Amino acid sequence: MSPRREHAWPAPPRSFSHGDALASEPIHAWFELTYANYLAIPRSVLQSMPVEWQRKFVRLMDELDDTIDWRRDGLTITRRDERGRYIQDDLVDYERGRRRIPHRGTK
Repeated sequence: MSPRREHAWPAPPRSFSHGDALASEPIHAWFELTYANYLAIPRSVLQSMPVEWQRKFVRLMDELDDTIDWRRDGLTITRRDERGRYIQDDLVDYERGRRRIPHRGTK
């Protein structure tokens, strides 16, 4: 399990070579053994990163848009707890660009 994510996904099988997967299929390796089909990152989290990081992210998103017609209307994100009940999303309000999420190790 990667230390950067706080999920309880099972560890890869011993025959899995994370380094090989990172070299040949880095996105697949990053998702590890989850069944996730999407990566949803709250806007408030993205805008909380340093400006230079945001610029890199925007350049990569522009490159993705130029390469693949991937955007779809009607995609809705909701949170559920471990029993499948809908729960409040504490990151949903980006406060018109003013919200910042504290970085790890800061208060």
